[in-house]
Parts: sequence; C-alpha cells; structure tokens
Amino acid sequence: MNNPAPATPTIPSKVFLRGCDSFLLALDTVMQRTGQGEHLGQTIVELGAGFNLEKFQNAVRELTTRHPILIAPIRRTFFSGAYWKVPAQVNRSLPVSLWREKESPGQLFPKAEVIESSPAFLVHILNTPLAMKREWNNVRFDLIEQRDGQVLLAATWTHLLFDGIGAELLLIELARLSEPNAPAHPRAIEPPKENLPVRQQMDRSKAFVQRFSKLVRTKFTSLGGPVPKPGKACCQIVTLDARDSAEIKNRAQRSSLLNMPFYLACATRAHARVLQQRGITPESFIISLPVQTRRKGASAIFQNQVSILFFHFTPDDLTTVETAVHTVQNQFSDMTRHRLDESFSTVLNLMRRLPSWLYTQFLRRQFGGELTCFFHSHTGAFAPDLKSVCGAELTNGYHVPTVSTPPGTGIFLSERNGLLTITFSWREGVISDSERKLLLSQFIEDLMGGVRTIAVQQLAEAV
Repeated sequence: MNNPAPATPTIPSKVFLRGCDSFLLALDTVMQRTGQGEHLGQTIVELGAGFNLEKFQNAVRELTTRHPILIAPIRRTFFSGAYWKVPAQVNRSLPVSLWREKESPGQLFPKAEVIESSPAFLVHILNTPLAMKREWNNVRFDLIEQRDGQVLLAATWTHLLFDGIGAELLLIELARLSEPNAPAHPRAIEPPKENLPVRQQMDRSKAFVQRFSKLVRTKFTSLGGPVPKPGKACCQIVTLDARDSAEIKNRAQRSSLLNMPFYLACATRAHARVLQQRGITPESFIISLPVQTRRKGASAIFQNQVSILFFHFTPDDLTTVETAVHTVQNQFSDMTRHRLDESFSTVLNLMRRLPSWLYTQFLRRQFGGELTCFFHSHTGAFAPDLKSVCGAELTNGYHVPTVSTPPGTGIFLSERNGLLTITFSWREGVISDSERKLLLSQFIEDLMGGVRTIAVQQLAEAV
C-alpha cells in the first residue's frame, strides 16, 4: 500500500512581482500594444529512447496541483503593485499537446497531429498567446515525435513568471514529480525580503544612479531602432559539435577568469559588424546584461531572480576580441566593487509599484527610445543534475527567448553534454537574411578564432 505524498506547503493567495518582474511586465505591455505578442521564452529538451507519455502527463497534472501559480493571472492594486492571483483550488492541468513530424514513425503518440517540421512549428508556438479559451496558462508543454523517432519536449512560458534558470528548475521539478510519492518542494517561491527603510534604499541606489547618469549622455543604436514595431518572433539555433564547443570554451577560459566577458565581447562585435555594413558607426554601444541573484544552491523556481549590469563600449574598444574582453573585465570589476547589481535591484524594487505605462515612459526617455543594443545571456550548463525525463535520457537542452523591438535582436548561449548551443532571436523586419548570416558568421568566427565550416553549413537554416 502506497503512502500518500507529504502535503504541499501553504501557498499564498497573492504572490507579488519582484523588481525585475515588474520591469518585464512593462516590457510585455509595450510588446502586446505594438503587435509584438507576449514576452515568451521557450525551453527545448531533446530526449532519447524510452519516453513514458503517461508518466509525463501525470507529472504535469501533479506539477499544476502543487504549484497553482502556473495557472494564476496577474492582477494589480494601486498601492501594492502587480501580483499573481493564485487559485485556492486546482481542477485542471497545464496543456500538453502531442505532435509528430510528417516523416516520423508515428509510434510514440498515436493520437498526435501531423506537422511538417519541428523548427517552424516551435516558432509558431512562440507567436501564439499562452492564455487560450479563457484559461490562464503561464506554461504550455508540446511533445513532438521527430523523423528519427526521438522526442522533442518544448516548454513555452511567460517571462513574467521566471527566468531561464527558473525554467530549468521547473523541468527538474517536473521530472521529480514523475516519480511516486515525491515529497513537497521545500521552497518553490522565495519569501519576500523585508524592505529597507526608503532612505536606506535611496542610499543603496546611488551607485547605479551615478553610473546610469553617465551612460545616458552617450548615444547608441540597436539594429531594430528606437521605435517599437510589430513583427513575429524569429529564431535560429546553432548547436556546435563537441570539438568546436571545447575549443570555444578553452578560448573563453584563456581570455578571462570568467567566461562572460569573452561571450559578451564577441556578441557586441557581431552587432557592430552589421551596423558597419549599414554604414552606421555609433558613438557607443550599451548592453544590459542580466546577472543571477539566486543564492548558490537555491531551488526557488518562480519569479525573475536577476539584476542588470550595463556595459559600455566605444568603437575603439571593439577593435579586437582582446580589447573588447579587456573593456568588459575592467567594467565588471568596477561594478562588482561598487555592488552595482545590488544597487540596480534596489532601483527596480523602488519602481515596482509604477503602472506599466509610466514605467515604460520612464525607460524610453532615458536613451531616446532605446533600451539596449541587443539582449544577451549565457545561462551556463543546462540543468546539469537532470539526467532524464520520464524514462528518456536528456541529450541536449537550450532556451529560445523572444525579444522586443527595440532592440530587435538577441544572442543567447547554453551548454549541455559538452555541446554549445547558440540561439539568435530577432523580430521580423529588423534584420535581413544577409545581415543575419553576417552577424552569426562574425560571432562564430570570433568565438573560434577564425572561420570554420560550421558557420557556412548552419547559417542558412533560419526559421
């Protein structure tokens, strides 16, 4: 006789958005009002043989029951700001849809609908609202049987609920709940921190305000330009083989104690190359880079637990990869010394209660409508402790964030099983096909220290 699983800890009926969540809510509002859709992310997991569909569906039902914030709508109060209105009872599950590619064996999911190809279909999902048929869903799951008979799992989620690391933790939680009598999650939502007195918050915010006041004096441009424009989300995925991935990792480690400066330097040079092709030489380049604020080993899934660091380049800083890396290192050391991450988090917390329209107006006025030159992040090793999902080995995993215009483009990286995956995201109409190939060619060339065949083979494959 099976013993019942321990009861889930008490879940608050209101979960207030954190500082970074409120920033993303303002961004999401602009995107939806200007025909860019919701600010979504997609986490793709490639699975081996042995996938158990029934186990997965049961796990998703249990996941929804244990974490009802997954189907919670956002509400707002004038004094307290926006919050997730968590239902007291859960009588449904997050959606799980079954698909198979046209040339697949058709044996895994007998009732699956037929699609032409996974890449195009996944982009279609990224451009589809999550809330369907009057049901509020913050995540949807899609399972695809591919031509080779393997399974592709796509989790599409609103960026208002969690960040990329949170998405990986959600998958870990899903795999955990697929086992019988799984215990309750110790802390899926971090309790709110006690607010410091306003005077102390103002003092803590000074370091960021001083740096930001210098940055707003410089002019920069994104590929999308300062005016929000409609357009569907587009992306291209390039997964490098083990040899090339190892070579890039070695170059990153040789260039800096941290890998971040190397990847940011290469991404900035790639965007500068396209601007140069357009005949544009900006006065400067400003990139906002998310940094994790989760404590090491923390397992809280929900809410965006990040702060932002702002990096500044002049054209001379981008002459070589080495000079660009050196620029990032110097600025990162200075920002770390002055706790700019903590200072900016304080600013975000102070602005948390602003209505989205006012928040947006404030942001757009700072840089003449621009937000950043491009979006960028490297989430590191993808769920390194997660070996399998419902009986199938996890062979690769990566994230596909959507981006807004401005800036219109973003380069994102992750690693799994020694393979580096590059995701290039953009808004339709922001960048031409030839510019996309140029940008990725420059990026991969800088990563690898020279031209490689891989760039020629994969750069044509855009969705």
